[in-house]
Amino acid sequence: MNLAQNIIEPLFEKVEQYGKTSIELLKFKTIEKTGEIGSTFFVKLIVAAVFTVAVVMLNIAASLYLGDLLGKMYFGFLIVSAFYFLLTLVLISCRKSLKKHFNTKIINYLMS
Repeated sequence: MNLAQNIIEPLFEKVEQYGKTSIELLKFKTIEKTGEIGSTFFVKLIVAAVFTVAVVMLNIAASLYLGDLLGKMYFGFLIVSAFYFLLTLVLISCRKSLKKHFNTKIINYLMS
């Protein structure tokens, strides 16, 4: 009995240590993945903000240019607005496939 206890006790200690190490490793992996996701989000947010400002400026310039060509400034803004209205309709009609695409991308990113 004493011999079995001497063999089993270190085994239980090793299993306990393995469990603690596995939990610690999972914590570190979770922290790493959270850091990656957070930093990626903020970088993309900054890029999106700068891109948005540039697109707004280009749209204003295009509207003013078209308005100058057509003789009335509001015609240029109407044309640019109509373009974005049509683009919105196209995106609405494709929303299911867009959702599936982005869902797959997010899952693949989180699983890597």
